[in-house]
Amino acid sequence: MLCGDEEEHAVLFACFLLHLDKLSGRAKEDADGIPNVFLCFGEALPEGKTTYVLYRSDDQLKPQSFQLWNTARGEYLQVTDVNSSMNSVWALVSANNVWANIQPKQVPWEMDWDLRDKTKWLPLFNSKRNSQDQELQNALTNSSVVQPNSIVYSRPDEREVQAIKYELESVLRESLMEWRPAQITRMNYEYIRDLQKVLMDLEANAGEKGEEADEIIERISSKYHVYGLPINLPYMPISEILSRVKARGIHLLAGPKGRPSLGTSLVNFEESQFGLAVHVKAYSGQVLSIWIYLIALWRK
Repeated sequence: MLCGDEEEHAVLFACFLLHLDKLSGRAKEDADGIPNVFLCFGEALPEGKTTYVLYRSDDQLKPQSFQLWNTARGEYLQVTDVNSSMNSVWALVSANNVWANIQPKQVPWEMDWDLRDKTKWLPLFNSKRNSQDQELQNALTNSSVVQPNSIVYSRPDEREVQAIKYELESVLRESLMEWRPAQITRMNYEYIRDLQKVLMDLEANAGEKGEEADEIIERISSKYHVYGLPINLPYMPISEILSRVKARGIHLLAGPKGRPSLGTSLVNFEESQFGLAVHVKAYSGQVLSIWIYLIALWRK
C-alpha cells in the first residue's frame, strides 16, 4: 500500500531487526526468555500516543543496553538520554509476550529496564509454557504464510524522480501565488542551483549542514536579507506537502528595505522576492526523501 503511520513503521522495523539478528546468529531471546526486539507503546512529543521500537544491543538488562527508535524519523536514542522524545512508556510487546509497565515511573530515563523484575514489569504470559502451548506454537511456526520468501527492492526510476521534482516545483510556485492573491509574487531564480546544492548537502549529511552550505547561505546573505528554512518530508500526497509548506508562513513575509516583518503591518510587498528549490532523493523500495527550500528575500 506504500503508506502507514508510526505503528506500521515500528512493526516493519522490528521485523527487520529480528531478521538482522537471525542473519548474525544471535538468539532471539536470552535464558530468561527476554527478547532483544520489542514494540514500545507510550506517548511522545509531538506525536502523542505512538509506537517506537525498543532494541537491546547486548545481552545485558541495564538501561545502557536499550535503544529507543523513532522509526517514522529513523532516529534513536538510549533510554537513559533525557532528550528522548518519548516521555511515557506503557507496555512492551515481543513476538511471544507482553510486559506492562507497573512501576511508578513512566519516563524512560528514570525507569528500571530489568524485565525479570515482576514488581516493575508484569508479563501477560508465564515464561514457562505447557505442552499444549508449545504444540500450538510449533503448528503456527510450520504453517504456510502469505509473505514471499524474499523481498526484492526495485531500483528507483530516475525519470519518475525527476518528474516528481518538476511537478512539485511547478505546483509550489503556482500555490505561492494563490496564497498571496492581493500581491504580486516575484520569484528569484538567481540562487536556485545554490539552494539545491544546500538541499543535496543536507540529505547527504542526514540533515546536518556542511561547509559548502554555510558558504552558499553567507553569499546570498551578503546581497539580501534572507528568511526561510529547508523542509524535509517523506513522499506524501501533494496536497499534504502544500499544507505543510504553507503552515510555515513564509508566504506571509513582507517588509520595507532592511526591515523584514511578519504579517501585513509595515508592508512593502514590492520589495519581496521568493526563492524556491526542490530536491528529491530516491532510495530502493520506492522510498523518497523530499527537500523543499522556500525563502523570502529583500535586497539590502
